[in-house]
Amino acid sequence: MAVEFVAREPVGRRPDRARRPAAGPDPVVAGRRADRGPRPPVGRPADGPGHRLPGPVGSGYFSTSITGLTQPTYSAYAASKGAVEQITRVLAKELGPRQITVNCVTPGPTDTELFGEGKTEEQKQAFGRMAALGRLGRPADIADALAMLCGPDAGWASGQAIRVNGGLI
Repeated sequence: MAVEFVAREPVGRRPDRARRPAAGPDPVVAGRRADRGPRPPVGRPADGPGHRLPGPVGSGYFSTSITGLTQPTYSAYAASKGAVEQITRVLAKELGPRQITVNCVTPGPTDTELFGEGKTEEQKQAFGRMAALGRLGRPADIADALAMLCGPDAGWASGQAIRVNGGLI
């Protein structure tokens, strides 16, 4: 399970960002924004305590998978991921008054080294065919969804399990 929290900066406080073309949210990579170093802690805006932001102060997300699949031998794993979806809803309620959104991303089979361990190429292709889009996910597919959730355009989304699985479930 991956857990990530993001604190947003006050709108209008960074003139250099205001002049950049609107190309969508900054990419989120391994707990860092690609254009800057580590993010400030959740709930502590860059301008210091007491500064009220016009949108959510931050966002948090959890990552789960296969909660919707009914595969033999996956019962304990699926149960633990179901618990993550529930804690996402609870944390969204608890942190909402502080303008912090919390969501859960549930990726489908994604073509990573870990996913490929112990699987033949035929087995991996079979997983890809299970998805409506007919392929395995790519790490960039998941990163794009996370970047959207951590960006300003997702400010009203909270307590949600977002399925990024190519139509698998």
